[in-house]
Amino acid sequence: MEANDKILASAGLIAFFAVVFMFFSVSVFDDGVTGGVVSSCPSFASDSDASFFVKGSSIVSGCSPAFVSDFCVNPCVVGEYVNSNLIQFNCSFGCVDGACLQEGVNPSLTEYCANKVGGGKCDNPEVCNDGKDNDCDALVDECSLCGCPTGQVCQADGTCSIVINEVYFKFDYPPRPETFIFKLTDPAKIQEARDILAGKQTDVTGVMGYIFNGTMDYNSQWSYYLDPDSIVFFQLVMELCDGGMSWLENHFDEYCAQYSVGQCTWCPWGSRLIEEVENPWCIPEVCGDNKDNDCDELVDCEDTDCVDSCENTTDVGLYTVYEQSFTHSGTYANPYYYVTADANVTTPSGKKLTVPMFWDGGTTWKFRIAPTEVGTYTYITKSADAGLNAKTGSFTASNTGNKGFIIRDPSNNYAFKYSGTGEHVFLMGDTCWNCFSNVGGNLTHDIFRQYIDKRASQKFNFIRSYIVPIYQDLPNPVSQAQHINEGGVAFLLWDRDKVNPEYFKQVDERIKYANSQGITMHLLVGSDKDNLVKFFGWDNNNYQKMERYVRYLAARYDAYNVNWEGRAEIEEQGSTTPGYLVLGNSIGNWIEKYGVHNHLQSMHTLDSTAWNRNNPSDTEFANENWLDWQMQQAGVPHATKEYGYQWNWITRDRASGKPVMNEEFFYENSGRGATHEHHVDADTVRKATWQVMMHGASGFAFGNTGTYNARTQPFASVQYATSPGAKYMTYLYNFFQDKEYWKLVPTACASDSCIVNPNTEYIAYSETETQLSVSLGSGTYSARFYNPRTGVYNSATTVEGCALRTFTKPDSNDWVLHLKQTATGTPCPEIPVDVIINDTLLGITKGVKVGGTLTSEGYRPGLGENHILYDVPRQVYNGYVEFEVKGFDYSYFPVPPNASISSESSTFVAMYDGRGIPEPIEYNPNYRNNYFRFEVVYRGPIYTVPGQFQTGDAFKGKILLASPTTSQTLNNGKAVFAMDSEGGAAADWKNEPTGIKTAWDPNRWYKIKVVWDNDNKDFKVYRDGQEVWDMKKDRGQPFAGDKYPSTSPYPWYPVDFKIWLGSGPGSTYDNDMPNIVYRNFRLVSYD
Repeated sequence: MEANDKILASAGLIAFFAVVFMFFSVSVFDDGVTGGVVSSCPSFASDSDASFFVKGSSIVSGCSPAFVSDFCVNPCVVGEYVNSNLIQFNCSFGCVDGACLQEGVNPSLTEYCANKVGGGKCDNPEVCNDGKDNDCDALVDECSLCGCPTGQVCQADGTCSIVINEVYFKFDYPPRPETFIFKLTDPAKIQEARDILAGKQTDVTGVMGYIFNGTMDYNSQWSYYLDPDSIVFFQLVMELCDGGMSWLENHFDEYCAQYSVGQCTWCPWGSRLIEEVENPWCIPEVCGDNKDNDCDELVDCEDTDCVDSCENTTDVGLYTVYEQSFTHSGTYANPYYYVTADANVTTPSGKKLTVPMFWDGGTTWKFRIAPTEVGTYTYITKSADAGLNAKTGSFTASNTGNKGFIIRDPSNNYAFKYSGTGEHVFLMGDTCWNCFSNVGGNLTHDIFRQYIDKRASQKFNFIRSYIVPIYQDLPNPVSQAQHINEGGVAFLLWDRDKVNPEYFKQVDERIKYANSQGITMHLLVGSDKDNLVKFFGWDNNNYQKMERYVRYLAARYDAYNVNWEGRAEIEEQGSTTPGYLVLGNSIGNWIEKYGVHNHLQSMHTLDSTAWNRNNPSDTEFANENWLDWQMQQAGVPHATKEYGYQWNWITRDRASGKPVMNEEFFYENSGRGATHEHHVDADTVRKATWQVMMHGASGFAFGNTGTYNARTQPFASVQYATSPGAKYMTYLYNFFQDKEYWKLVPTACASDSCIVNPNTEYIAYSETETQLSVSLGSGTYSARFYNPRTGVYNSATTVEGCALRTFTKPDSNDWVLHLKQTATGTPCPEIPVDVIINDTLLGITKGVKVGGTLTSEGYRPGLGENHILYDVPRQVYNGYVEFEVKGFDYSYFPVPPNASISSESSTFVAMYDGRGIPEPIEYNPNYRNNYFRFEVVYRGPIYTVPGQFQTGDAFKGKILLASPTTSQTLNNGKAVFAMDSEGGAAADWKNEPTGIKTAWDPNRWYKIKVVWDNDNKDFKVYRDGQEVWDMKKDRGQPFAGDKYPSTSPYPWYPVDFKIWLGSGPGSTYDNDMPNIVYRNFRLVSYD
């Protein structure tokens, strides 16, 4: 039911109840009423009993009431719908309970009605146009005797109905081959259409009107139709309502979004009325739908048109490619450009899939699908081309033990599994950028097979490659060589609208061979910079050419064992139209739309799909629905000691709840040569790969300069696939493969890096440290070192848990320490802590309430600087505060349209040194320049362009530290730095890194924990156990800038320790959340 129908039905139902209410509220009949036709309901639906002598009920739509039982209008008249008319029928013997009495069982009522309506006898002839049933045949002014009003015809039951003439016409839209059928009911418009066809009207001939979603039986090839009442013919109109039929089919919602509801106007400029159509619902036979579509009284396999389709059944294994070919019947200069076709597939469970078809050269079209359910699949094709339309078939899928596709583990956010067997998969990939091109003759199909065989034997299970790189210097001869294989060039004459199917057939064969060896291909639709947009164009937001290409790739390859990685270096598109965010999301959404197998998707990036390198608070694509895992090049092109290689970015990006994989952090140069800074020796690659995995990555991709087949370094030889670096990768794979690696979580430890499954398994890695220390849970553990250079374990030792255990490495090289629980034990005693403050805040507080309200739910500060003040009785060198919070709602941050720069932050907690400073502390200078300032806020929107949101939406902290010498010399007796020449704090050290973006549900509680570890100079913030902000010595925060150095030599150690809970001093750090509430505050010391 459409929305308007729903409104009418609702209105009718309300009216019905109103009628019933009035009927039963008034006890006196209107006895002046006699029989006749009262009203007409043209959309009459049904009547349970058409006899006036039996009480029935009627259902109508478009009239009021919508549902009504037969009723007595007065003692002598019954009201009942007969077909489309509401008739009040004279009851000769009286009306009782919604029906006429058939005999004079009630003498007084019979006499009464005889006087009122002439009851008691039925031998009078029918008198026309008197509004009475004179001959008692339940018909008033019977049309077989009296005729019908103009515009109505007499029905077999003796009643009249309105005549609605429906005439159908067809138009085309040259040079496109499609046609469109519409209906007209207005006699004047019908005549105008016939005049156009007869050549009597030659100027106003275009067809336009309102279009609506829905498939009409007279125009079944399209899922939208022209509203008959809105259709007019035109000569010239504005271009905005122009559009081809196939384009509208795929972009209906997007196109109609520009119009008000019900006024989506379509005016195909070149539309040409070509014929009046009789029986337009008689279409070519659709085999398998159990209907006589072509009106020849033959259904499905009875019809000779279905002979081929009825024989077209086959069997296929789960997760293997089923392919069906078809032949287009039209004549096209460029089928790829002018024709679209789909196969509408129904799975055994009833799920509907729209699988795009692709042109495979000549007149051949195909669709491919890999079944994921056991049972029978059916399909019917749909296209404007008759040869590709309404073709049907079926196939049966069976379980042959195929592992299936790689999917996200539904029970673990950071793990991958095979969809068929459910076993976990450790993703280890290689990079071969032009793996489908025969660059310089060095990567023929035979050499490709040798390369795949080698990588499969080395345990690699995915390979990354462009399908076609589309470098910006096409058709430069050097670049052309990287777009050619045994099938020729990818695009004929390098025309973006002319794909060469022979090139893509060779890609088919290479993907199939890789899949046969257990290798998944990670596919990219294009290369770096702004090459894709330059090649396909995006003028005036005209992206259809690129979308058509992505559709073609998805149609052709999505049925294989592939994953998608967008395009290379997405940020290099920059702000050039359409901008890298729009381009990345467009590609991701297109693949999601046209790829029906739900393969994993990511986006190739300079640094991280979760973060913008130049703006760490910009989460880019991390929260997009189409993105399944986050791709990183952690540290590249910034893989230098200056940034600590940024392995911690991996841990940071896990906060989005999606797997993180690091690719291209380094390429191994094993003799082929180095052209970039990150082309390094095998030892550096090995160490980096271990760091990647130890910081929480769910997989990684390797690369060798001799085989990565890049623009500047084509594939050299298969010999480079047998390199020291590849051998190290196999050793790493072997180490993880027999472990429950998906349960291991990066955890802070005394060693270089650790991943831990508490009380079960502990792994520590160090490149340079001589000893590795791990804090073990309960039980007994087997401990042994693994040599990542040889793939061999040293002999094992046994240690007891519930203690920090230290192990000395066999030598100064990098080593991996593995500890596995061999026997359970009693739970470890809790680490002794000193709980200094424990305040439930449930109606009372152990602090001082400065504004706000204490309730049974917790403390509600309200807007502004209201807070609970805690005056801590002593210093805390290592410790944390934690509390629960509810009611945080990001939508409450203001959006100033005229501000040039606006930064709003809502503060959770502010801590500082209160020496010599009265309460409530003021922001400037007592808090702003405080010796030991440390606040945790959530940053609202920042506007660097008036009215235009730029960044924000992330946790943020700021911390100031003083040297012991300075802290003893108070500024005028206060714990406040003197101001510098710029009016800021002349602090010894300060830093304010930005944390990560998190979603907030204002109706649930979150636990916030703020930790200071002065022993390790490590300061962290957690939300529900997930790290959301970190500032650590020797690591710092990415791109913190020169103003805020990334290391601190001093501890955070306020002397007169004060804490505000619920807000911070000053308008920037006050509370912006009107409904926020706090409970269960604790201050804990580890000292």
